[in-house]
Amino acid sequence: MGSGGDPIEWAKGHSWHHANSDTPADRHSPRDGIWHSHWGWVLDESYADSRRDPKGNSKDDLAAPWFYVESPGFYGWLRETYMLHMLGQAVAFAAIWGLPGFIWGFVIRVLFTQNM
Repeated sequence: MGSGGDPIEWAKGHSWHHANSDTPADRHSPRDGIWHSHWGWVLDESYADSRRDPKGNSKDDLAAPWFYVESPGFYGWLRETYMLHMLGQAVAFAAIWGLPGFIWGFVIRVLFTQNM
């Protein structure tokens, strides 16, 4: 489950979405209903990732984003450790500000940015 994952996957998914907006290939098209376009595609990535454009290509067929090509060592490391970075943020907010810090600094922030 996720909504794009690490920066490389997010960039590929975002590029795919803009190249295929509101078509059957769009990962979160409003044509699939409000639930799917808002949260369903996040909760069932296998369905969203199975989308194909008219040429039969998928998001995974896209080339790596420019920033990955420029610095593959750093972004490869970030990709491999992404969940640790997210966990570290959650723990830091909780350790510094307690439960309110965790809720507002991590949970609400992540939900808010995901819904933008």
